[in-house]
Amino acid sequence: MAGGAIEVKFDSKIESITTEKAKGDSGGVFIQADSILIDARNPSDPESKRGRARIAAGSKSKAGGNAGSVDIRVGSLKMIGFKSSIHADRDDGITANTSGNGKAGKITIMVEGDFIMTDRGQIVAESQKRSKGDGNDIIIKAGSLSLSKRSFISSQARWKSKGNPGNIRITVKDKIELNNSDIETSVGPNAGNPETAKNTPGGVGNITITARSLSLKNGGKLEAFTQGKLPAGNITVNATDFVEISGKNANRIVTETRLGAESVGENEPQGGKIKITTGKLTVSNDSFISTRSIGKFQGGDITINAKEVEVTEGGKIISTALNSALFETVNITNDGKLKTKSLTIKDDGINDDGGEIGNAGTITINDSEQVIVSGSASNSSSERIGIVKSILKAQKIQLDNENNKLNKENNNLIKKLDELDELQNKLTEANIKSLK
Repeated sequence: MAGGAIEVKFDSKIESITTEKAKGDSGGVFIQADSILIDARNPSDPESKRGRARIAAGSKSKAGGNAGSVDIRVGSLKMIGFKSSIHADRDDGITANTSGNGKAGKITIMVEGDFIMTDRGQIVAESQKRSKGDGNDIIIKAGSLSLSKRSFISSQARWKSKGNPGNIRITVKDKIELNNSDIETSVGPNAGNPETAKNTPGGVGNITITARSLSLKNGGKLEAFTQGKLPAGNITVNATDFVEISGKNANRIVTETRLGAESVGENEPQGGKIKITTGKLTVSNDSFISTRSIGKFQGGDITINAKEVEVTEGGKIISTALNSALFETVNITNDGKLKTKSLTIKDDGINDDGGEIGNAGTITINDSEQVIVSGSASNSSSERIGIVKSILKAQKIQLDNENNKLNKENNNLIKKLDELDELQNKLTEANIKSLK
């Protein structure tokens, strides 16, 4: 399809989908235009209930027919989504999904100028629940990219899928902004195919970002996690000028192994690696970069190559493993690496002088001319306890939302928090006495 300005509005679609009985592959969707608008709003009443608006290729084939690809070449692209998650559909927006035995199609989007996604605009390539086919890659090249108001780009292998997620590769000439929006890959509970993943060039579930700058604000996140049979994907960011992770609602770049992850053959689920290369890295306002594992699995490593690194106002760069130890912290070594060690409680405060390296990964900061850590970590035992408590409480909230398997871990957290409360009270009393 070729045109000047193409609009896909309220209750409209361009799609190619194989049926359940189809044995052959579906056709793809190819669009070349000056501009594209995908708008779920009702033209007569934009603030009323929204309708479907989609460009999609998919496979429902039980006989193994693959989905075609979605290929868009355009001067500018704007997506205005369903706004609310209520009654929203995973097939809205730009999608290439499989719910059958065939493979999902690849999504390729080339935008010469601005690419804007807002009001829960979405790009999805996934292997859906109980399907056997793999998801596919999402490849985006643009002048600039902006996601806002709960918009997202996602590649997933969902619950009990026997397929794998694809990779997400985004290359932008200028800036990428995630404002209360997500770019994510995930492996759901009991999902993934370790054998095919091992033989997939470039791996599965990885996120690669290349731009002049990357900003995460107001709950923006880059995330790769697993609850299934595969390791979490890796996240790689190359931003020539800066990476800024700040603002309210805990902005984050994170890889994570969640409860339910399984060890299958040589595949040990673990938090993927995070590698950030930039001129200046800023992490502030309770935002964080994290590789985390829950249970016995290994957390991923974090590598930062930057001339300037600022971690301020509650920002954190952390690698944690929630297992038998209270908490995993990091210490700097002579070669510039931050190693994880078990954290233990003693009568006089927190001790991290000893202990063996735990399941958390290694944090490495290279080539930095300046590293500023302010309002983020403290040598004061009392303040350090406060930081540990806040992280443990956050972990407890997530654990509460998991299934009944978490009861034991939950009880351990409560016990440790009580111990921290008691210890902090002792330290406060001691500080008051010393002032007197």
